[in-house]
Amino acid sequence: ATLGSTTSANPTLSITTPTTDFAAYTLTLIANDDQGCSDIISKSFEVYAHPVALFTGLQPDTCGPYNLTKINNTSTTGLSNSTNPNPGIWTIYKILPSGNDTVLYTSSSPELKPSFILTADTSGNDILYRIKLNVVNSYGCRDEVNDTIRIWPNAKAKINPTNTTDCAPFILNNTNITSAYYPIANDPNITWTVYDANGVVIYGPAPSLIDTISTPNTYVWVVLDATSLHGCANDKDSLKFQTLPNPDAAFAV
Repeated sequence: ATLGSTTSANPTLSITTPTTDFAAYTLTLIANDDQGCSDIISKSFEVYAHPVALFTGLQPDTCGPYNLTKINNTSTTGLSNSTNPNPGIWTIYKILPSGNDTVLYTSSSPELKPSFILTADTSGNDILYRIKLNVVNSYGCRDEVNDTIRIWPNAKAKINPTNTTDCAPFILNNTNITSAYYPIANDPNITWTVYDANGVVIYGPAPSLIDTISTPNTYVWVVLDATSLHGCANDKDSLKFQTLPNPDAAFAV
């Protein structure tokens, strides 16, 4: 079948990429002069099918750690005699606000799924990762696909005290004992609980801290519970607060 013809000295021909294997074509040039003479030359060439890089199963936003073996690779080679899905080279990037993405992982050889686990940030921030798959068939034709996934942080609890020892009465409240602020990681509804030396709850759980150690040379444990804003792992922090022994007043005459 003839795809087209032209008398242009610089012809342009649009050829559809075959969906499987390859398609063979012949390009023919016929030259005629004004004396009625002609010459003809033909060149044969092949157009190869492209592979299709494709994967599914990547959640857009989730908690870490996230194992990338959950990915479903459905890439094809474009060849009728090959086994699908087609393995490829995976590259994992950490996307930075500066735009200079950091490469965290690159396949050493073609693989169906990347052997990599996306971790959550430990400082209370989210991380955006980019997953790239590059596939090549036996003709050297290639295709690539990219997708992103956001890993939310686990909750993070951190108590910030002014001091942990004082004379009795030692007032424990949110003026001198505060919690670190992690708006991306934590639900705003944190709770405070106070335990005595025997592990018995003597205050809370409550959204604010109001307690007093009245006895000298006594300690309590203050526990802060933080709940994840995104359904990830919760966290808690604890600190020991203690009153100092009273001095013994004595004098001799």
